Amino acid sequence: MSKLLLVGIVVASVSAYGLGTRIDSEGRPGRAAPSCHAARAAHNSANLDPRLRVGRERLPLEPAAMPRPTAPACSDAARHQLDFWIGDWRVTDSDGQSAGTSHVRALLDHCVLREEWTSGELHGTSLTTYDAPERTWRQMWVDDHGGVLRLSGVWSDGRMVMRGTRVGSDGRSRQLRMSLAPDRDGSVEQLLERSEDDGRTWTELFRGTYRRASGESRPQRPRRTQPLRMHLGLLRP
Repeated sequence: MSKLLLVGIVVASVSAYGLGTRIDSEGRPGRAAPSCHAARAAHNSANLDPRLRVGRERLPLEPAAMPRPTAPACSDAARHQLDFWIGDWRVTDSDGQSAGTSHVRALLDHCVLREEWTSGELHGTSLTTYDAPERTWRQMWVDDHGGVLRLSGVWSDGRMVMRGTRVGSDGRSRQLRMSLAPDRDGSVEQLLERSEDDGRTWTELFRGTYRRASGESRPQRPRRTQPLRMHLGLLRP
């Protein structure tokens, strides 16, 4: 047998068993030892991030479901019907005289409007909110003279109209009706009325105009009048 043929047989045998084939003591091929490439691949597979391994423990390819963002609880359009009332105001009566100052703010992610009213020595505040299940606006007024007034109503014909009942010092129950309406020039008209015959007829107690306080000089001293005290919830018979 030629040397060239012998070399070819040896090369073929090595190729068949792999470069890592071991030979036992009797010259027979034994169990193949892992090659360098196979050992490196096994090492890399063992050190892979478990999330990237391919096999039984492979995680699903679809991304985890993300929670959908929810809209704010008080974002519906009805709750913004009184947004025109928000701001800092100088309030005058029907004679153009200063009646007081008002500061209206939206609170609790626009779920509540709070008015802070000052007129001379009297200070009061109201909380106004929209009762969505009842589709009704509700207002609660209190002041430092002991006045308490509860009103409720709806938006109708371009104005907010709320009503309530108040018992006078004579023990008689009277109905009150308060309305707020925006004007084209940015001012707000407020009207307070009283009825002593269960709403059949109404008497005007106070008519005021809210104008933005920006750009004005020092406020005028408010004139203390009986209609103004009615407006602040201090009902008198």
